[in-house]
Amino acid sequence: MILAQDTPVLLPDEPTTFLDLVAHWDLMALLSHIRAEDGRSIVMVLHELNLAAAFADTIVMMESGQVLHSGAPVDMLSPDRLRDAFDLNARVIAHPDTGRPVCLPHRDARQGASL
Repeated sequence: MILAQDTPVLLPDEPTTFLDLVAHWDLMALLSHIRAEDGRSIVMVLHELNLAAAFADTIVMMESGQVLHSGAPVDMLSPDRLRDAFDLNARVIAHPDTGRPVCLPHRDARQGASL
């Protein structure tokens, strides 16, 4: 529906929720194509860090309506920033094909046994 409205700015809120991995990628690729071809701006709420890192030009990390960090994915997805923003322990590596950051969450010792 938001594509049919032909507005200069798209504001999708969690557009990949309930979609499988292929549909995630296809939708994000479509939005990326629209941004590149039509010159539309896209401001998206997305909690899937690796998907955001794969497609976003800028990532904004927020908490309680306040911006904690903002910048390029390679700068935003760092172990320190992920810990600060989400209390998430993660290793961040470069994707072997794109060089974009990939977040690999891991449990720290205080979290107990695996499921």
